[in-house]
Amino acid sequence: MKRKSPSARLPPSSNTPSQDRINTPFGTG
Repeated sequence: MKRKSPSARLPPSSNTPSQDRINTPFGTG
């Protein structure tokens, strides 16, 4: 479910499912 592409622009520490959809416009949708 979690994509490496949007998460790649985020630091490893923020590479969490919850933060991923908040910090990135991609999110889970």
